Amino acid sequence: MSKTKTKTLKLAVVGMLYRTDTTTLRRIEKHLPVPCWLVREPRNPNDKNAIAVRLDDPAFPDFKIGYIARDTAAEFAPRLDGKKIEISKSQLCEMDPERGFGEMEISFHRL
Repeated sequence: MSKTKTKTLKLAVVGMLYRTDTTTLRRIEKHLPVPCWLVREPRNPNDKNAIAVRLDDPAFPDFKIGYIARDTAAEFAPRLDGKKIEISKSQLCEMDPERGFGEMEISFHRL
């Protein structure tokens, strides 16, 4: 059995101002980088490929901060649903509280 190589990508996180306000985003920004996880939302009425970003930090437990950008989610959702990739690490790295978006880094490998 061959061992698959772990890849790391930076992904845009959007829609943060729909979840909260700039004051809260500034508080979160002070904690960066913040561990997080991705949650598929196949029944999301706005996007069947939606992938939510939830924080995994004691200061902000299970806080849905936003979503992976739609075009990226369209590529990743089928791979996650089909169990073709596994995410081993994800963290929110950068934020722009005033504009309501950020950047996260994920590490994954093919199954």
